Amino acid sequence: MWKYLNDHFVECFRVERYADAGDWAKKALQYARDEFGEDDPHTATSLNNLAVALRCLDQLDESEKLVRQALDINIRLRGIHNSETGNYLNNLAIIHSDRGEFREAESLYRWAIEIREEALGKRHPDLIVNYHNMARMYDACGEKVHSARCLRHMRELETDVYPA
Repeated sequence: MWKYLNDHFVECFRVERYADAGDWAKKALQYARDEFGEDDPHTATSLNNLAVALRCLDQLDESEKLVRQALDINIRLRGIHNSETGNYLNNLAIIHSDRGEFREAESLYRWAIEIREEALGKRHPDLIVNYHNMARMYDACGEKVHSARCLRHMRELETDVYPA
């Protein structure tokens, strides 16, 4: 049932129906808490998903609160050097970037990338999204050279995944 609810969240989010995605994420979160408990990866994932939907609806304070809860659960269960920890840190960085808090965002992006490179390897395709988000943040704060460096690294990773 949790997978069913989560899959509906993913589908709504994919087509940018963020309010509907948030509704499905709330249902998945309630199910996860009821069936798996508060300290469970399903609960952390559901908290993060709801946080992502709320961020897209410009509810940044609530989004930050939820992603921090997801991060805390994930660190307790899986440790700091886990790919999901890096994913949650990336999502927290996006929130800070959306607020214009670029120094905090940059620090979180760097930490997320460091953790994900350690967990997945420096050439893993999942890092593409991290470099893309960091490039957008640099672009938003006028750091064109840093943005270009991130985009170049992102393209190198894409070339590894999708060779010409």
